[in-house]
Amino acid sequence: MQTQHHIHQISQTLWPRCKSVEVKGELLYCKLAIDRQYDLVKAYPKTPHIQFMNCKTIEDLRAFTVAWGPLYLVLTRGDEDMVRGEAIRRLDELQAHRRWLRAIKDLIEACRGRLDERDALCEFISAESDLDRTSNVPSPGNVPFFHRTLQLRFGYSVDSLDWAASADIGVIRKALAFSVEMNVRAPAGSVRVEERRKGFEITASFSLATLWEALQWMVWLDEWNRWPPSACLECHKIFPQLTAHERKYCSQACAHRATNRSWRRRDLQKRRKNRIKAQRHRRPSQ
Repeated sequence: MQTQHHIHQISQTLWPRCKSVEVKGELLYCKLAIDRQYDLVKAYPKTPHIQFMNCKTIEDLRAFTVAWGPLYLVLTRGDEDMVRGEAIRRLDELQAHRRWLRAIKDLIEACRGRLDERDALCEFISAESDLDRTSNVPSPGNVPFFHRTLQLRFGYSVDSLDWAASADIGVIRKALAFSVEMNVRAPAGSVRVEERRKGFEITASFSLATLWEALQWMVWLDEWNRWPPSACLECHKIFPQLTAHERKYCSQACAHRATNRSWRRRDLQKRRKNRIKAQRHRRPSQ
């Protein structure tokens, strides 16, 4: 995915939360909590990436931004976000980022056979277009960067969405794998050396410049840890797998609804078969 913003890097891994976030029209006004910075790498166990992907409403996105800060910070001459203590972001841009990250997760789910492969690829292609459209450096009238990459890789010249809707399923599977491999990656590793009272503490870490980069890395780390979160088959909410036993549903309520629906479907099918059987054996009236 192409670089979309100039980055103001606070430190190697620290990022500011927000004191408050107001939604005014199509904009988010974020008051930065400069004194409440947190470590992006150490935030992984609290699953901000899962929280972001599960955002459904504007209020969900606002609450996420309060808790974790803006996705990126802009550096402009004499008007840095950190200097002003405020970041102003477009709501449609935040929604496009959430859609893109969720589409990446759906690609992975499709590779596992849990979602339709063609539908997942079409959604990712659409999400990539949405992300390009809302970018600070959009390419109006041009093909988004990753669409061009797909065209070169698979040798087609039509619109990428039209191609994905009609291509052979074998090609779709290759494109699915290619899209995941190109977009789900680890950032550059590094060694951090921090001075302590009795010398230095040396730890291996990752170099993360923004919250957005951290969220993408967390999707990769999910796979590295071998216990990736799953999408609930009932409500589609993404939830962490806490044990080696794979769960299909995020809660007992979702499992109960799915079981009841399956039972009702089987009951209706049984009644239909019995009705047809009775009609076949019914004698004509005298």
